[in-house]
Amino acid sequence: MFNVQKIRQEPFYVIGYTSATNTMQEMNFSESVKGRLFEYLAKAPWVGDIGDLVEEKICCVYHGMDTEPGDRFKLTVGLPVYSPPEGIKASLDILPVPEGEYAQIESAVGPFPEIINETWQRVSEMSPEEIGGVRKADYDIECFSRNKFESHHCQFTLRLALHG
Repeated sequence: MFNVQKIRQEPFYVIGYTSATNTMQEMNFSESVKGRLFEYLAKAPWVGDIGDLVEEKICCVYHGMDTEPGDRFKLTVGLPVYSPPEGIKASLDILPVPEGEYAQIESAVGPFPEIINETWQRVSEMSPEEIGGVRKADYDIECFSRNKFESHHCQFTLRLALHG
């Protein structure tokens, strides 16, 4: 299955774009909010100006699962930073991601976006024992390398929030 590591994630912020969505919409990448947010980020002139990066990755954070109605949740796609820079544009969202215990999983290598759906399908079939704990319904994080993101050769790190 997967190699799962239990990690302690320090708090950080994601600077980027946020939108509400649902599971069915995200499973179809042509209708996906995530796809549109990735496109906005790819064209954003401010990306090269952001310093204080936690890692050279693009993060997609699933959040609000515990507060949104039905199967709705929010996605924030952006850059992970230790602290928001001064004078950030008002059009950008700043999402604080709290410290916590996470199960960290490396996806297989495959075409984007299929590898994302395949990974989430496999995770949905895993027991709490396989994951390393009971998942929390608040923050799940996908991290994609900024330097190695290719549409037909994609691998990402998935961090699933766990009850401490």
